[in-house]
Amino acid sequence: KSARNKGYEIGRYKSIFGEFEISRVKVKHKYKTFYPIDDWIGVVPYKRQTPCFQDSLEEEYTDRTYRKGTKNIERTTGVKLSTYSGWKSLQSIAEKKKKLDLFKSVRLKNLPLPRLQQGKKNPCPILRIEPDETYCRSQPLKLESQEIKIATLYTGKKFSGKKYKRAELINKTVVTSYVGESVESFIGRVAQVAIEVYGVNKDTKVIICGDGVGWISRLKYDY
Repeated sequence: KSARNKGYEIGRYKSIFGEFEISRVKVKHKYKTFYPIDDWIGVVPYKRQTPCFQDSLEEEYTDRTYRKGTKNIERTTGVKLSTYSGWKSLQSIAEKKKKLDLFKSVRLKNLPLPRLQQGKKNPCPILRIEPDETYCRSQPLKLESQEIKIATLYTGKKFSGKKYKRAELINKTVVTSYVGESVESFIGRVAQVAIEVYGVNKDTKVIICGDGVGWISRLKYDY
């Protein structure tokens, strides 16, 4: 009842179908001014990007550089973004997910693996994990490079090609750390994926292929 209608304003939104405009109601409640349709659509404040468009941003920037990902977004959606604005949008999406505890892992350190029920077929006899780390340049380039930890999980390899045999990983899942994540949190999420996605149990043979860095050794001995 205390909310007051402050009139209409034109809002421009980005979606996977391009950009569009909506005449939206501006409402003031106590000292806060907001747009009800923004909450209904689920757009990020000041970004005006639909959830589907944000999902496409994450997908395009996963395996590509920001420059290539931005060009691909423009080609598929018709929305023009600068490389810097694409990076800022992705950072705001990551911060929003961190607040929702989507990166929070279950504490599995030093806990026993699940037992396979008697008479039930083992869903994952062998699981290979390849942990590694790399440095990624930040946008803008004035900022320091960030260390990103990566863990690739798969159940086997399939070779294809006539002249040159190329290996293709079977049932591949890639887990990456986010900026500032602790080693324990990252390794916990890797173990969580192994148990929940692959069904790792006490009868599973887990093969870890990595160098002798300390945090990789912890994956073997603590989990």
